[in-house]
Amino acid sequence: MYLIELSANKPSFQTIKFKDGLNFIIGGKSNEQKNKKSTYNGVGKSLMIRILHFCLGCNTIKVFEKYLKDWEFTLKFKIDYNNYTVTRKCKEQNKIILNGKEMTVSEFNEFMGSSLFYLDKVKYKNLTYRPLISRFIRPNKYSYDNYDIFIPKETEYARNLCNNYLLGLDVSLIDKKKDLVCKKKEVTNAKKIFEKDDTIQTFFKKKEKIDVSIINLEQNIEKLKNEIDNFKIADNYYEIKKEADEEQIELNNLENDLLLMKNAVGNIDKSLNIKTDVSKDKIIAMYKEAKIELNDMIVKKLEEVEEFHNKLLDNRIKRLLKQKNELKSKIKETEKQKQQLSQSLDENLKVLGAFGALEEYNSLNSKLNEYKNRLEKLNDYKELIEKYKNELNNININLQQENIITNNYLKDSREVINRNILVFRELAQRFYPNKTSGIQIDNNESEKNQNRFNVSVEIQDDSSDGVNGIKIFCYDYTVMINGYNNNVRFICHDSRLFSDIDPRQKSECIKIAEEYTNKYGFQYIATLNEDFLDTIKGGTSEEEYIEIKKIIDNNTQLHLTDNNETGKLLGIQLDLKYDE
Repeated sequence: MYLIELSANKPSFQTIKFKDGLNFIIGGKSNEQKNKKSTYNGVGKSLMIRILHFCLGCNTIKVFEKYLKDWEFTLKFKIDYNNYTVTRKCKEQNKIILNGKEMTVSEFNEFMGSSLFYLDKVKYKNLTYRPLISRFIRPNKYSYDNYDIFIPKETEYARNLCNNYLLGLDVSLIDKKKDLVCKKKEVTNAKKIFEKDDTIQTFFKKKEKIDVSIINLEQNIEKLKNEIDNFKIADNYYEIKKEADEEQIELNNLENDLLLMKNAVGNIDKSLNIKTDVSKDKIIAMYKEAKIELNDMIVKKLEEVEEFHNKLLDNRIKRLLKQKNELKSKIKETEKQKQQLSQSLDENLKVLGAFGALEEYNSLNSKLNEYKNRLEKLNDYKELIEKYKNELNNININLQQENIITNNYLKDSREVINRNILVFRELAQRFYPNKTSGIQIDNNESEKNQNRFNVSVEIQDDSSDGVNGIKIFCYDYTVMINGYNNNVRFICHDSRLFSDIDPRQKSECIKIAEEYTNKYGFQYIATLNEDFLDTIKGGTSEEEYIEIKKIIDNNTQLHLTDNNETGKLLGIQLDLKYDE
């Protein structure tokens, strides 16, 4: 795939025509701004990259829909010997027009995936067109953080799948390891979830042996079943129980009544035993001893008093005896009533003892169900543990077998691996001639991650700020030159790639770009800041500076400035925060 032209439906847009080999888009500042510490942002260099992605089927770009609703962008490109024109409108981003035919973005991406990456022949969930094309047009500032990171939120598995696919490695090995690691995690998580159940938690707390607990539960269940089978429920159980309760209450009342009546009889007996303490004769004798004569009238009065007192006492005795007899009669009647009530209560209690209540029956069944539920969970847990051990052993065996298969694969694929090493090394030594460099590919045997291959890009012992940019440059060129599993024939880099690279290495990037695009026949598209040449001038010879300037001047396709609106890519003044 080669890019031919990027245009828009607005005359203010500065159309970019791409040619074979080098294509530079320069961003400059006005003379007024050159003396200020302002950046080269805002003229449209990074916007061009975003528009390329827009035309090549990226997700909806909301700021385009908001601020460029009347705009539509068109990209012309070539795949093999076929020319294509794709147009996408900012207000209808769910549609794409390819060579005059309207299709959905998904349909377009499927076509591009088959045409550029042969995805109709390989089917892996995360191996798709959009992540793969982003390896050739790094889409945003995050794409320049590291050589193998292109999309910020891309999963580790998806990143490794796409990167290794373009390095020519067998990605089926990656997919197999991912499946095994995920399956192992699922089995382990299922066990953990089950162990959070209250029954299993209780089992763990008691530190019981599972087989012992199961036998105990089975025996308890059998015992409860027998109790339930022999359980009898009286039809009038609750009526009998109510009657017995009432009889018990009445019996208690009779006991209290008997106690009160017997206490009353005792009190009467005590009263009957009371006698007159001083008689008339004793009083007269006391006075005689004192040599005091009592006249006849006093004696007569004493006789009258004694007679009155005796009469009162006789009446009191008669009354008490009558009350005592009445109480005895009532006690006898009450005791008879108590005896009858006790016999009736005994009969009712015998009935209640022989039969059970429905709630007691339900309680037994509830306990039986509880035991059965616990037994079922323990049996399930036991089965899960056995299954878990077997599955885990099988997974571990398969993981070990995959390790052996991968080791043999890497041994048999030395040609592919060495080619990646040699191409990268050839490029890196142009920048660091005395440093060991290359792409190291090893088997990742760890079961804690989904990575099948450990791929590391090395430029030994170099800690300069610009080494990351050089790694990105060399890595992207390695993928392009080797051309494994793709039909893309261009690389597009943003000016931020060169921001920390020293002047001599910037100069070398331009030389390599010219040499290798001619040698291998691909396009290199790069946005550069206008001061790119100024930084080179201070770090290279005059002769080399002139050479680099000539290469850039001869291959500059567009020069953007902030002199006025017309100098910017869109030809209008807009602050599009499309990285948000």
